[in-house]
Amino acid sequence: MNIPFILSLIVFLPLLGSIVVMFMPGTKEKEIKNFSIIISLFPFILSILLWTGYDYTQGQYQFVQDYSWIPSLNVRFHMAADGLSIPLIFLTTLLSVLSFWYSSRVIKYRVKEFFALFLMLEMGMLGVFVALDLVLFYFFWEIGLVPMFLLIGIWGQEKDRPQYSAIKFFLYTLVGSVAMLLAFIAIYLQTGTWDVTAIPAMMPFASNPTLAAVAFWAIFIAFAIKVPLFPFHTWLPDAHTAAPTAGSVMPYCLLFCESYGLLYAWFGRRRLLRRPGKPDHRFERGHFADVQSRHYHRRLLLPGRRSLRAHPHPRRFGRIHQRTAGLPRRLRHHARHCHCGYYCHCINRRLYSVENHPVRLSGRVQPGKMEQNLRC
Repeated sequence: MNIPFILSLIVFLPLLGSIVVMFMPGTKEKEIKNFSIIISLFPFILSILLWTGYDYTQGQYQFVQDYSWIPSLNVRFHMAADGLSIPLIFLTTLLSVLSFWYSSRVIKYRVKEFFALFLMLEMGMLGVFVALDLVLFYFFWEIGLVPMFLLIGIWGQEKDRPQYSAIKFFLYTLVGSVAMLLAFIAIYLQTGTWDVTAIPAMMPFASNPTLAAVAFWAIFIAFAIKVPLFPFHTWLPDAHTAAPTAGSVMPYCLLFCESYGLLYAWFGRRRLLRRPGKPDHRFERGHFADVQSRHYHRRLLLPGRRSLRAHPHPRRFGRIHQRTAGLPRRLRHHARHCHCGYYCHCINRRLYSVENHPVRLSGRVQPGKMEQNLRC
């Protein structure tokens, strides 16, 4: 099914919902929650239509929207979807619906502000997957920073220093954002365009390997901070622990955005730092995606207030973790990781919220009493 402007509808419907929620009376909490869930269902349904309408035999961008945005700077409103971004869009919209549904049952104060910020965060994540202009990509990339900062700081767990965790998250990501912006400006000065589809053919750093190395590390550090990769990962356990349940789940989608950003910069048609004589798949073994799970995983995600601190990036859960080199299998691994993260966080926070529950009383899991800990 070919729906005109389907990408714009998927991306900007959450923004429209966020604006509507802002103007709704704060006393109508039930209506705000129901409206937010309904609004989140529309991008989910459209993402299904997007997936079913995509022709995988063409092997190119589809559903293209390309309009002039800021002519003086040659910035264009350029969005399109391909076989890599469509599954990620579907997963993001699915987890958003589940997160809205769960949040509607547990958020009790400042409901209007919470759901307005959450809808804005969803828009930013969806926009990252379809933006083909560096300025547009950067806009969507950064628009989720403020909502996530406020979600952690305002609705975080008081015992886990939410303000400290929020400021730490903000400062870490701000450093990465500045590095990414400088690298994008350097690419623009070398090519005169922000268009991701045109930059690889121009080979912006063909004659200046030093500048290419600087741009490479600037972009890599920006993505490494938000993925996060060692040694830039220390903000994640604090943010995960302090954030509300939905705020802990959505970073799994944010991890999708950052992993997608690595592919965005260095693989295939999106490769921004291409140089003559260099292979197109510099990271084909996927070392970056596995470094946390190989070296920093300690145990399963179990109920308990401090259970996330020991593994800043948990990726193994039973048979879910697979060390694979192929990109399609790695995407399936990410999908399983996100879904299990959602269910584990919901169970974790649900158990901890039960009055007189052993997990709540002790503040941690007792390994020798697994059956008792899991009994609600």
